[in-house]
Amino acid sequence: MQAVRSRPLVAPALAVDRWTFVRGSLILAYFTLFSILSIQTWASYTRYDADLAINDQLVWTASRLRPFRSTLIGHATISLGDHFAFFQVFLAPLYWIWPDPRTLLLAQTAGLALAAIPLGWIADRRLQSRPLATAVVAAFLLYPPLHFLNLFEYHEVAWAVPTVAWFFWALTVGKMRLAWLFFLLSLAVKEEMAIVGAALGVYVALVERRRAGLAMSALAILWGVVAMGIVMPRLTTVGGEFYYLRRYSHYGDSASAILLALAARPWVILADAVGPGRPAYYLQLLLPLAGLPLLAPTAFALAVPSLLYLALGNSPGQYSIVFHYQAPIIPLLMFATIGGLARLLRWGVPRAALAALLLGAAAVAYLVLSPAPLGRAFEPDRYHGGEHAAILDRFVAAVPPDTPISAARNVVSRFSRRERVYNFPTIADAEIVLLDYRGLVCCGYWDDDDEALRRFVADPAFWLADAADGVWLFLKGTPRPPAIQHPAAVAIDGQIRLAGHDLVPLGDGRYELTLWWQALRRPDDRYTVFVHVLDAAGRRVWQHDSEPLDGLFPTTEFPPGRFIPDRRRLDLGRLPAGDYRIYVGMYEWGGGDRLPIPATAGTEFPDAYLLTLITRS
Repeated sequence: MQAVRSRPLVAPALAVDRWTFVRGSLILAYFTLFSILSIQTWASYTRYDADLAINDQLVWTASRLRPFRSTLIGHATISLGDHFAFFQVFLAPLYWIWPDPRTLLLAQTAGLALAAIPLGWIADRRLQSRPLATAVVAAFLLYPPLHFLNLFEYHEVAWAVPTVAWFFWALTVGKMRLAWLFFLLSLAVKEEMAIVGAALGVYVALVERRRAGLAMSALAILWGVVAMGIVMPRLTTVGGEFYYLRRYSHYGDSASAILLALAARPWVILADAVGPGRPAYYLQLLLPLAGLPLLAPTAFALAVPSLLYLALGNSPGQYSIVFHYQAPIIPLLMFATIGGLARLLRWGVPRAALAALLLGAAAVAYLVLSPAPLGRAFEPDRYHGGEHAAILDRFVAAVPPDTPISAARNVVSRFSRRERVYNFPTIADAEIVLLDYRGLVCCGYWDDDDEALRRFVADPAFWLADAADGVWLFLKGTPRPPAIQHPAAVAIDGQIRLAGHDLVPLGDGRYELTLWWQALRRPDDRYTVFVHVLDAAGRRVWQHDSEPLDGLFPTTEFPPGRFIPDRRRLDLGRLPAGDYRIYVGMYEWGGGDRLPIPATAGTEFPDAYLLTLITRS
């Protein structure tokens, strides 16, 4: 490829026309759709947002002129010990306007969408066909790995896509100063971009300018050595070398040992590069582009170092398109796709046939792989948190500003614009702990984080102040007795006391029932709570059986003396008018015998306590 240095930035042949309108419409449609999906994912609380929270705090502190500070990174004193990333500094001015994690989601989507512009301009020059170049733009915007990257929280490595794409454009039009600018910006994205930068430098040296290319490679290598070999190990709190080197511990226990092992047995690289999961990963990267990158071997070689870096790791997420790791590879493969199309044009393949091939592959891949609407991986429930999200919103709104807090990983980004915020189970100096074990679909409860929840519940420094639908709010300090609507003192088997209940009508025959439990001593076993509704004839017309707190809080974990709010929803809307009695009791977990309740507590229903009478008119 020879740079055309005499042409203006946008050649006369590339003036605004209907294809410009088509591309602009495609970019706008992408930005609109993925902005909505990204924000809806965040609003629904259905996925981890721990990385979003880290970056939110980093951009927020940078906007306050205190960059690289985060309390959410457990293995580094400052963020540069986790990732050698400087891009958040460039985003800090956005937080002067709207300091909010959704700002990052919108900025990420905009950056990815606008990367289509330089790719289209490169294709215009290389292919000399506006329709075919527009097909390249469409294929990029339909690319499933791009969609997964866009929708998997926010990650700074996503900025590799636009910075490298703009680098290729500057190189194509012979604007070396701009090429250097985008090259430096790409290195600032993340430490692993040193691998991409070294490859880009070799490409420039071979195809464009020898000295400039060698300088780029040397700078990238130096950047990587300083970042991963010197700075990052010194800033980590876990000791040793580069923190993420542990993903290659199967080759050795140090960088030198890993390099020597691979050099001594180079066949291991090939064997592991085609190991389980890797071939499918390569196909998912290449087939949406109709395999065209393989027809431009020089350009495709740019992606090989990054592909090996990911494929040789022991973390399967690295060689899966559903995460963010493939970000640096996407612009490289798009550049190689343009090169593959150019080669087929030289072989005499008609432009219309090439456009049909590329668009057909992109459309089929979208339907088979994409997490966007109409794609097979699309998950509608991910974008609708429903009533659970509304409950979480209520709990989040009740947390005072600036109070140190530890929160669940699907909630923590709501609090990351404060000085001290932590991912549970890290508590540190938190005064509030907010957990969600119903909406966070990817984890359990007592066994999560090595039973950290079990240990935390037993901590006398915190008490459960409120709970609903799997959301728990703990406060530090001396417990405050709850204001119970209907107090009681019902001892159950001498182990647990029913201290009373609250009953709040929600309309349409629905009620929110809160049972206030108090352990008299540590219960002997796990017990299931039953709530039965009987009509005037004594027939059971509704029931709800589960362990306390939506089945998430076993009675064996009740701290003695503490009040436990056990909220349940009663839905009696389908029942006819009449009087209904609500009974409550406990039985042995797994369907065993009921626990005895004193006869004075209830009469008609054995071993059950009559809570109240409801009249439906």
